[in-house]
Amino acid sequence: DPIEVALRRKRDSSMRVALCQTNCGEDVAGNEKQVFGLLAEAAAAGAETAERYELPLEEKTGKGLDWEPAIRQILHDIRTAVPAAVMAARFHNALVEAIVEQARRAARERVVLSGGCFQNAILARRAVERLEAAGFRAFRHQRVPPNDGGIALGQVIGAADAAPRLLW
Repeated sequence: DPIEVALRRKRDSSMRVALCQTNCGEDVAGNEKQVFGLLAEAAAAGAETAERYELPLEEKTGKGLDWEPAIRQILHDIRTAVPAAVMAARFHNALVEAIVEQARRAARERVVLSGGCFQNAILARRAVERLEAAGFRAFRHQRVPPNDGGIALGQVIGAADAAPRLLW
């Protein structure tokens, strides 16, 4: 059985926390858009680094992520004016390593990458590369989007399957 890695919008949440801690009293929503825009541009610029933020699995369950270390490091990088491209690369690297660690703990050969976060081409590409380098078979969406479009298609298929039973 494959395991599914479905990153929800946690990466957005960590940046929101960072912004709230650094921009108290200012228009956080406006700053969020600016920072996300800068990080998107920075990621597209393709800063390459092996560095990453610390993003360990939660101690209690071993399944979720402990965001506190990464948030502290992001805040430090913001205060010390680390280039956005470097911050974006560190963040992507942290997520990718967390995915690989979760796959190791699950001890399954096949890993399915799903969820809207995998529309991010950099994250998806790096996750597949690292998983395969670690000996896993990585699968991701090919013909259906990994976000709400894929969920909607699944709902339609489920409804079509159930329709004959519901009508009779």
